[in-house]
Amino acid sequence: MDEEVGAGGRSKSSRKQITASHYENEKVSLIVAGGNRGEEEEEEEGEVCVDGNAPSSNDEGIASPLRHREQQRQKGGAGVDFVEILSATGRKQTPSPPSTASGQLRQPDATSNANAPASIWHRTLLPDTENVTLQMMGDEWPIFETQENGGGSAFVIKLVKFILLTFALIALVHSVVSRYFDDRDQSLTMGQIVKFDGDNIVRDCVVFFVVGRMWRQCGVDHMAFVGTALLANVYFESQNYMGFLQHSLTLYEMNCTWPWELWVFVSVLIPAVAVMVAAHVVRAYRTRVLVMKLIELALCVLFFMAPMMSSNYFHLHHWYGGWLLGMHANFDTWWSRFAMAWCFGMYVNGIAVYGRDPVLTCEYAYFLTMDLRCPYVSCYLEALQHPENATDVVEMIPVDWRNCSSTDYIP
Repeated sequence: MDEEVGAGGRSKSSRKQITASHYENEKVSLIVAGGNRGEEEEEEEGEVCVDGNAPSSNDEGIASPLRHREQQRQKGGAGVDFVEILSATGRKQTPSPPSTASGQLRQPDATSNANAPASIWHRTLLPDTENVTLQMMGDEWPIFETQENGGGSAFVIKLVKFILLTFALIALVHSVVSRYFDDRDQSLTMGQIVKFDGDNIVRDCVVFFVVGRMWRQCGVDHMAFVGTALLANVYFESQNYMGFLQHSLTLYEMNCTWPWELWVFVSVLIPAVAVMVAAHVVRAYRTRVLVMKLIELALCVLFFMAPMMSSNYFHLHHWYGGWLLGMHANFDTWWSRFAMAWCFGMYVNGIAVYGRDPVLTCEYAYFLTMDLRCPYVSCYLEALQHPENATDVVEMIPVDWRNCSSTDYIP
């Protein structure tokens, strides 16, 4: 037989095809492709899960098949490049786990992976166990919903763990800050955070989790993520000892109150942030997801930022900045995961120290008060109508950032 050469520069005769009789009631073909790959792909830096829950095979789940084949080759060992299971209808099937002689399913041993971390930095505190069930009345009752094809519920478990971790870190940071620091909202309690901001925090976590592709990570309850988030809190609380950092990111303060030391600090910080952003852009371009990333960023700005930016009361709280930026640092590389964890710690610090204050500050509070017709606002409205009878009441007018001598309300 004449040897045919495929488009990838590899002999088709080097492929060995093994046909199995049945696989889940469908005829399948196992194609074992040998030989060396002709294309060079960028080496992935994905983390290895210690608890046996492997992350995504690529950054976005849509990277090129060549990268997927390379990763499968690396996992399969020497002499085997890629094992692909195809049904008779052309659809890919998921192979069942290997079984032992006794017929019991054999679970993969993550500790046997040569690439597994040697330390505990990426070991999750709680396992991302799939198909969690409760034994009751002689039967198994699932606690989390599973997929129809038998897939696990690790997505839900990781999301629940992330939400619980967020509240736990907020409580921890709030407890420490309220005991040792004065630069905080001294009337704020943890009970008030849960009561008034708890539902918003949960929604923040869901958006951060989905946009940040966190279900593809080996969980977030490991020391690499938690330690980086706590390190960010140490940094932000250390600003209490640097007076020139005691300012907000508003047009009025930038124009009127920022000292020169803060401008020097920002001139160093901006290039560092620019390098991190450029690294993400380059990574997105090389993995051909740059357009998708730009669309995601544009949608987040459109939904979460654009409606408020025109307001004179707009205040970029650091909980808001950390949340908005951190979810987009979602590549499976150490520096991207570090940026996400740092921004997450920034989010936690902002809420634990000052509360989840609205981005529109008093304008939002005033809207709710007027919309709900709260009775206490009647005194304010009456005083505005008859200022001669109430000299202590001043109308809430936002400060003009161009006028540094203004005494109006500073958001």
